[in-house]
Amino acid sequence: MKKLVLAALALVPAATLAEPASSSAQATRLDALLVTASPVETRTSEAMQSVQVIERTDIERSPAATLADLLAQQPGLSIQRRGAPGVQADLGIRGSSFEQTLVLVDGVPIQNPQTGHHNLDVAVPLSHIERIEIVTGPGAIQYGGSATGGIVNLITRQPDGFEAGLAVAAGSHATRQFDARIVGAGQAGHHGLSVSTLDSDGDPQSGPSDARLRQALYTGAHASEAGRIFWGAGALEKDFGAWGFYSAEYPDARERTEGHLAWLGAEGRSGAWRLRARAHFDRHEDEFLTRIGGRDYINEHLTRVAGLQADAQREDASGSTAMGAQLRHERLASNALRDHERDVSAIWLLRQQQLGPDTRAEASLSRADHEGHRARWLPALALSHAFGPDWRGFAAAARSTRAPSYTELYLATAANRGSAVLAPEVSDHSELGIEGRLGAQTLTLALHQRRTHDLIDWTRTPGTVTWVANNLDGHRGRGLEAGWRWNPASIRWLARAGLGYEYLQVRVDDADYEVKYAPRVARHTWRADARLDLGAGFGLDLDLRHPRYADEAAATLANARLGWQGKTLRAHLAIQNLLDREIIETGFAPIPGRWLSLGIGARWD
Repeated sequence: MKKLVLAALALVPAATLAEPASSSAQATRLDALLVTASPVETRTSEAMQSVQVIERTDIERSPAATLADLLAQQPGLSIQRRGAPGVQADLGIRGSSFEQTLVLVDGVPIQNPQTGHHNLDVAVPLSHIERIEIVTGPGAIQYGGSATGGIVNLITRQPDGFEAGLAVAAGSHATRQFDARIVGAGQAGHHGLSVSTLDSDGDPQSGPSDARLRQALYTGAHASEAGRIFWGAGALEKDFGAWGFYSAEYPDARERTEGHLAWLGAEGRSGAWRLRARAHFDRHEDEFLTRIGGRDYINEHLTRVAGLQADAQREDASGSTAMGAQLRHERLASNALRDHERDVSAIWLLRQQQLGPDTRAEASLSRADHEGHRARWLPALALSHAFGPDWRGFAAAARSTRAPSYTELYLATAANRGSAVLAPEVSDHSELGIEGRLGAQTLTLALHQRRTHDLIDWTRTPGTVTWVANNLDGHRGRGLEAGWRWNPASIRWLARAGLGYEYLQVRVDDADYEVKYAPRVARHTWRADARLDLGAGFGLDLDLRHPRYADEAAATLANARLGWQGKTLRAHLAIQNLLDREIIETGFAPIPGRWLSLGIGARWD
């Protein structure tokens, strides 16, 4: 590990350490107000774990056309994609599985009890996202202690004026995209509506992978002297070829999913307390067809999740106290998994304390109760210290738990078989990190470790076909993340550049089985990106990722976007997988090859 730390620090180009700071924009980015990492809103400079923020400008200039492709560019995140862009992807953080990662939309949890494969089925067009907060460290107790890997919170746009936009694009494999949005705000509130579509014949190299995607989202808010109410409603529809997505023995498959999400919340004050409550409803339908020996087998699943969240927070001279509760009712109707329902509840208490002018601590305790299993107490502790105006260090440790999904419990097919006696898994996660600036450069370094008792994963004995869900002990993962970012003021055409390195080692002490998901991580990942301002409204964005998996050759995945922006009109040429590399991120089908997209749009404000 010592050698890895030294190698990561070597990413910093010594010749540029004395570069002066570029502008106040970089300082603003480093000290944004965070709403996800803790129930107590905290500045980035005071965060007690690793946090990343993707701003609106980053989204607009990214080569990514979908949320999954955008997240794949971020350090610490593992996006395991299948099929055409935006069709299906699993999200992992620091070696966690897709079941262990929590996705939020404006704080509303997207946790599909059927399977975590659907957790990125979110009805949020990219044009409706203001920023994305990513928590890759432990904690986030306000969401029931289930975020073992971390959290990705999609924060929708809250405009302060009027804006409308329209964009179309076409590209490889008869891909057609359309996006329209309109947002507006007055003195008392705001409204926003976005619609996006994507149609593609798919990349034929891995079997049928055509796709049809539809997304729509409406959000709004109203403020008064009594407080603020906010709401949202969205719909999603996907229909796509799923060749080799989940099975090599029976690869001929097709899938259709539909999702509907709605929420209503309110916040206000009562004396010294700030009160907030939110109700949400999530309906998801999944139809999966597998063709075996000329016969079609269809699994149909309908999940409905209703939830309530409430919290209260009080600030005093030395810190903040917060408490809250949440309740979820999950229902499943399925011809393959049968019908089930269960309640999930949690209560929590947190104290954030200023220990000195430069030191802040946070201690919390939550109680998570999954129906059918015993309740568990989940402690967490974190510390942040500022080493001057430009540097901070942090340390955090937390326990989390996750109940098995209905697929892990009850699936019964020739390829995969669940187990109704699975126990919830319990994980202990800790990290130690430092972040700061040297002139126009930002440096980050974090060490992390996770140990899991009763890890839930799919296993099989060598030479057999069927994967079986099991509880496994002896799981531990450890890693290192290092990053360098440069925002020079002296180079007119270079807006920013960055380098990153991630090391991840995951081990499961069970030599009698093949384990499906836990060991399937990139042991070493190198990243690089650059943003170039070419003048006359032109800009070029580049990002490269070089993951090294243990069981296949390494490949460099490169993306590029050349864009032009005028006062109203804009155009772009984007290329995914520029080098046309073949790599299997998950399942049994490689990611799509080189994918071009040419688009034009307009914005009025």
